[in-house]
Amino acid sequence: MRNAKRFFGKNVFATAISILLLFSLACGDDAVAPAPEVKEVIKEVEVIKEVEVVKELTAPLANPAYVGEVKPAWVDRGKRGGFINFVGRGNAGFWDTHYSSSLSASLQFAGPQFSQLVMYNPVNPSEIIGDLAESWSVSDDGKTYTFRLHDAQWSDGEPVTADDIKFTLDRIVEPGAKRGRVTALRLTYEQGSATVVDDKTLVVPLRYASATFLVHLATDYHKMYARHIVEGVSQEDLNCCQENNLGSGPWIFKEQVRQESVTFERNDNYFKTGRPFFDGYKMFVIPDVARAISAMQVGQSHGTFYPAVSTYKPVDMVQLEKDTEGRMRALFLENAQYGQWLFNTTMKPFDDPRVRRAIYLAMDRDEVGERVYRGFYSPGTFFQPVSKVENLEELKNKPGFRHPKDDDYAEAKRLLAEAGYPDGFKINVNTAKTAPALEVIAPQLREHLNIDITMVPSDNTGWYTDLTKGTYPASFGNGLGLTLGDPSDVLANLIVKDVVRNPHNWEDSEMTPLIEAQDREMDPVKRMEIFREIADIFHKGESHYLPVVWFHAGGALDYRIKNYHLPATIQLIHYWDHAWWDPDAELPEVGTGYKP
Repeated sequence: MRNAKRFFGKNVFATAISILLLFSLACGDDAVAPAPEVKEVIKEVEVIKEVEVVKELTAPLANPAYVGEVKPAWVDRGKRGGFINFVGRGNAGFWDTHYSSSLSASLQFAGPQFSQLVMYNPVNPSEIIGDLAESWSVSDDGKTYTFRLHDAQWSDGEPVTADDIKFTLDRIVEPGAKRGRVTALRLTYEQGSATVVDDKTLVVPLRYASATFLVHLATDYHKMYARHIVEGVSQEDLNCCQENNLGSGPWIFKEQVRQESVTFERNDNYFKTGRPFFDGYKMFVIPDVARAISAMQVGQSHGTFYPAVSTYKPVDMVQLEKDTEGRMRALFLENAQYGQWLFNTTMKPFDDPRVRRAIYLAMDRDEVGERVYRGFYSPGTFFQPVSKVENLEELKNKPGFRHPKDDDYAEAKRLLAEAGYPDGFKINVNTAKTAPALEVIAPQLREHLNIDITMVPSDNTGWYTDLTKGTYPASFGNGLGLTLGDPSDVLANLIVKDVVRNPHNWEDSEMTPLIEAQDREMDPVKRMEIFREIADIFHKGESHYLPVVWFHAGGALDYRIKNYHLPATIQLIHYWDHAWWDPDAELPEVGTGYKP
């Protein structure tokens, strides 16, 4: 079992910052053109250095009052101009960010057009600031928020009003509607309860004082929608068609060529003075990693749009730094994504909790981590490792995680026999493209439990569609990433009802009241105790959700892209309105790290 402490690359400077590591090198050419169809052999690099990573998790506190800067001082340092080329890995599948759970199938395409009510500060990612909200105040009892809006407009010229914000909040919590990464709002906000005072003022009452109301509302999936555009549009039409998605954000959609690229241009009427800095950007859809790396090697792409995601392994990004003599600068997030089972609890054999527990016991998580992620992993805890809800040292001596696994195999076989599967079974499993972790797990389960797995791969959009429809008895997600470092994000994305990753509304009678209790608890120590109670329930191994491994996400940016600050997770701060291109940037010394 590994707590990721490795680092790589000769002469690479390492810096521990909260829950992330950030490192890079620099140099290069100015010209940029569309990505070519070229292939390159990516060399492995030797791990030669270890660093201790200091990690703390604290959810940002809700400010009792906030008044934002009209124009932050750093805007005057920015340079206007330039057209940036990124590489990405998927095609647009869902344009509705409220519905979708996917960065690659939704947020990277739809997100740049929209604004939020509040957001994480792009230059200080642990801080919550206003976006459309110019200011806000909170009542003494913590149960009522009053937001005052900026003078902003939708991309069709209509003004953004408090009624639009109320419409959006009510849409997010609509009873029975499928929602992806925005469901935490349902715990605290009751549909229809917000009051429009005037065009620029909205009062939002909460059911109770919440530790995480702003923490979740600030995440990228909580985009604000225009009532006059979205109201009455079906979920299918909102997902399928970009013309139903006009926002107030920094970028305006220009063109999409399926399987090839998507292009955005600068919103000249953006309400944030001086931004965005780029004239526009194009993201080339290059799912093949070797081709994406080659495009960056030859200078035809300025970096990875995400920018850190599991598609790009950290070791390959370090090699890219070397191959480009530092022009492309590697970065990564530790334990940013994970592979997981999502069982269809309405379909045999996983309608039986004993079968789900058998899988929990029989998997060798460390074999997956060593073989697939070459040691850059942590075993599949139910909450993200950085949250420290679960003690890894204690887990390695417990069923499912311990070695040797003979007792786990014996108990798993007993459970299968008791459930009516003494000879094992055959299943088809829904997978997103490739699933290298499942390629290791499948032989484990075949050898020890006589479970024969056939993988049925599809693109990200197809994977989510089959998951929500319940087409297969199980789905396996490879490279899923949570939205927040706060452990409540696991519950919001995977456990509460009517979320995309809990399509059959699995619940546990003991866990349900604890989910609301953690959100009400303002004392961080007591709140952690509640999460540990929830973790104990998870470790029965009977839920629909079963993580396998957490692993690092990698990426790279040209050193001339300035003012980019890596956020806490891969799902946050995808605006790209705060970064600029500096053609006169001085090439830093190799090994000195990324300089925003």
